[in-house]
Amino acid sequence: MSHRWLAQRERGTLFALRLIAWITSRVGYGAGRVLLHPICAYFIVFSRKARRASRGYLERVLGRKPAWHDVYRHYHTFAATILDRVLLLSGRIDEFA
Repeated sequence: MSHRWLAQRERGTLFALRLIAWITSRVGYGAGRVLLHPICAYFIVFSRKARRASRGYLERVLGRKPAWHDVYRHYHTFAATILDRVLLLSGRIDEFA
C-alpha cells in the first residue's frame, strides 16, 4: 500500500460517518445507498488530490482517459463498499440482495 495513501487524513467528519451509519441502521440500507450519491458528488467536487489520483488510476486500468462518469463510479464503488462493511460488521447480512 502506498505510503501517501496511508498518510492521507480522513476528509469526512466523525459526525457525518456516524450520521450515515445511524440513518442506514434506522431507515434502512436503501436510504444509506441513496445518500451515497450526494456524498460522492461532494468529494468529487472538493477533493482535487483524490480526484486526480482516481483519474490517474482509472487511466492506467482502462487504457484511456476516464470520463467524469468513470470517476463518479469509482468514488461510488468505494463508498458503497464502506457502507457494506458497516452493514456486515453490524451483523445485518440478511439485508443484502
